[in-house]
Amino acid sequence: MKSTQIIATTAAVLLLPTLLFAQSPPQPGASLPPRIRALAPGVPQGPSEGLSDNYQLVLTMTDKDGQPQELALVTANTTFSAALGEQGFSFGGTIVAEDDGSVQVNYTLGWSTESVNNGSSNYKTTSIMSSARLKSGQEMVILHTSTRTAKLMVKKLELPKAG
Repeated sequence: MKSTQIIATTAAVLLLPTLLFAQSPPQPGASLPPRIRALAPGVPQGPSEGLSDNYQLVLTMTDKDGQPQELALVTANTTFSAALGEQGFSFGGTIVAEDDGSVQVNYTLGWSTESVNNGSSNYKTTSIMSSARLKSGQEMVILHTSTRTAKLMVKKLELPKAG
């Protein structure tokens, strides 16, 4: 599958649940969730190809006045997905190992932040979709705003030796 097809498929699969979730009105009488809620990244549909190696993806989110929150996951598949309610964000996408040793990561990153006006809670949804090409062990800032920074690192893992 060509990388443009992978990006288009990933965009459709991962962004649609985020858009639907963002437009859902709160249910009457429902209890309010924590200040920041994770958005469901969606489960990629269709076949997922295996990779010849394991890769670790490390996402670090830092709020302006908060402690860094880190998500580290290992995959041997071209697709990955995580929604972490306790950490307040979702992260999903695809990875493609290139012949030159680099890895292209096509991703969607999202979160929802509560704002309170006159005692009423409203949620502002933020979602980005992009891609980055990294060498193994390289860390890159993939998002920087006045209130939040996200860094991504990808690392090719050595297979354990048979003992």
